[in-house]
Amino acid sequence: MASITQASRLTPPTVQTCRLLLVLTLVGRVRARRGLDLHGDDAVKIGKFPFTANARAKTIAATDGFAKVIADAKTDRVLGVHAVGPMASELIAEAVLAMAFNASSEDIARVVHAHPTLSEVTREAALAVEGRALNI
Repeated sequence: MASITQASRLTPPTVQTCRLLLVLTLVGRVRARRGLDLHGDDAVKIGKFPFTANARAKTIAATDGFAKVIADAKTDRVLGVHAVGPMASELIAEAVLAMAFNASSEDIARVVHAHPTLSEVTREAALAVEGRALNI
């Protein structure tokens, strides 16, 4: 179970501009402490999904941006999530929960996300980690 101290380390910085930008990533020293690889081309896998391919983003005419999931190449543990675009600050809570409980990108991908919603972008990015995005 995640402790309050651990969860507070996962507080994502939010940059409030015309497009929201959120970055949630485990820093190098935390990754080293958890025994995760820090170097090498195959240390991480990245899945990225654009808002242009999301039905809800199209209906609200807000298709600029993307979500990106960064996972450890060996364990698939989520190491970071980046979101740029509409309602990004609403999408990042799922990433905080996933990282607090050492979830994998597969865990995010298996969760049902209502359709059409912007949250599907996070799921699609998690699927893209293994090259399995559905709607692109």
